[in-house]
Amino acid sequence: DGRYLNFDAYEEVVVETAGAGADIRRPGGWYSMELIPRSGGNRLQGNISAFAITNAMTANNIDDRLRADGVTEGGNTDSLHDVSVNVGGPFIKDRLWWFVSARHFRTFRHVLGVDQLEEGVLFPLVMNVTAQVSPQHRLQGFWSWSAKKSPQRDMSRFIAPEASYNQDSADQLKQVFINLAINAAQA
Repeated sequence: DGRYLNFDAYEEVVVETAGAGADIRRPGGWYSMELIPRSGGNRLQGNISAFAITNAMTANNIDDRLRADGVTEGGNTDSLHDVSVNVGGPFIKDRLWWFVSARHFRTFRHVLGVDQLEEGVLFPLVMNVTAQVSPQHRLQGFWSWSAKKSPQRDMSRFIAPEASYNQDSADQLKQVFINLAINAAQA
């Protein structure tokens, strides 16, 4: 699905790390992830989740030695919010369903030795349409788009904000799945 996920958009997530078996789809180790997207149902339903952090919720562990070195503020989070909205339902009962999921994640972070906040924004979007074309056949169309904005990426005590990398990237994934269910009575 891309690099930045909205895990609320998936009904099942399986992660295998470097020790994964030989049957994984990505040779060479590291990790493999299998994601099963949610699909709509015969009822219109959804959910919203929201999380937030402010600088009052984080500690500042600057000691006298760091102050003497010119560090006045820790590299903690100034603010963060993470909002996810999911909704799905039927186009045609028992035949055609839809599901949409959107997430907005934004953070402002203090960088040690820099008087400017570093900003980061993630916005993944997932859309899914599922059709039951026969009792044994299901067709699913899946589209995912993910954007990341980080205007001061890699900003540090040694890299000035104006010299840092301005990341403004997006990627998308389009897939069609065909699920064939084999009825034991017909096999």
